[in-house]
Amino acid sequence: VAGGILLAWQGLGQATGNAVWYLAALTMPVLVSIGNIYRSAYWPEAASPQLLSAGMMAFGFVTLSVLNAALGTDLAPVRYDWPTMALLAAQVGLFSTLYALYFQLQELAGPVYLSQIGSVAAVVGLALGYIVFGEVPGAEKLLAAMAIAAGVYVVSRTR
Repeated sequence: VAGGILLAWQGLGQATGNAVWYLAALTMPVLVSIGNIYRSAYWPEAASPQLLSAGMMAFGFVTLSVLNAALGTDLAPVRYDWPTMALLAAQVGLFSTLYALYFQLQELAGPVYLSQIGSVAAVVGLALGYIVFGEVPGAEKLLAAMAIAAGVYVVSRTR
């Protein structure tokens, strides 16, 4: 959590109009943790990770469809050509696989271990920014990455 706060804190001073979004991002680790604990505590008997991920994606589809319809957002692609349909199919396949793996990981590792996934993804994003775009992280971001690594170590060392 400390590493995530350090990462988000860096952005607060960069764009004054976006402060609300950075503060909202700071609440995400807590909200994700609550969701992970809830799912672990109320995991349905004999429910597979694949069934739960399919249900979550179906609920997300319905929710986003209603929200997009209420906001007047187009629900269909602009074009129905081969590249558009291939991209859509790739996204469906990727998200289906990722959510199935996410629920499998929760079943195997538990909610505390799984709650670290967002912070680890942020550090991976820092590394990709450096490798792909040549963005050199400052001392604060490196300190945040070290705090996240320490948190992962503390939680993982007894496994």
